[in-house]
Amino acid sequence: MLQRISKSQENVLSYYRNYITHHKESPTYEEASEKLKINPSAIYKHIKNLINMGYIQKDASWKLFIPENFDKVPILWEIACWEPLTVYEKVEDMIDIPKSMMKWPWPFYALKAKWSSMEEANIFEWDILIIRQEDDVLDGDIWVIIESDNWDEKATLKKVFHTKAWILGKPQNSRFSNIIIDKKKASIRGKLVGIISQFE
Repeated sequence: MLQRISKSQENVLSYYRNYITHHKESPTYEEASEKLKINPSAIYKHIKNLINMGYIQKDASWKLFIPENFDKVPILWEIACWEPLTVYEKVEDMIDIPKSMMKWPWPFYALKAKWSSMEEANIFEWDILIIRQEDDVLDGDIWVIIESDNWDEKATLKKVFHTKAWILGKPQNSRFSNIIIDKKKASIRGKLVGIISQFE
């Protein structure tokens, strides 16, 4: 199941992580509300969602804590949500991902979304995309498509459909056209499994 953490949730998580680290207990919803300038009911909703995603847990006495079971995932490059963008693979940064998102034996990496062809799938520019590195393509899922020639590799993020001869990359924005790539020049570099949103 695709997981999404919003910018507001990320802010709440950061505050709770810092507070628990220094005070050895979690803040009240009222304390968090005053610090983050959002109402306590919104804090409660964010905490509930963060618990469901594995970023925060409760112990036997229902006390909140930040789990230790995180892995660092490298952010490698920008991925085009439009025409394929040349791949310059290097580790730009690392991001903490709960192991509950990483239940499969394949490696994971992260990309930054660029442009807007996937907006109808709620993927926006500069969102951080968590990719599971596999190539067992299922039609209708969102995948990283790599188009290769003699000089370089170009990557794009699309909903994928395929036959024996070609890959169809379908944007999730009615203003953009499908792309069709000969399978001899294309490969799949991973499946989208999570999004860290840069918007509320």
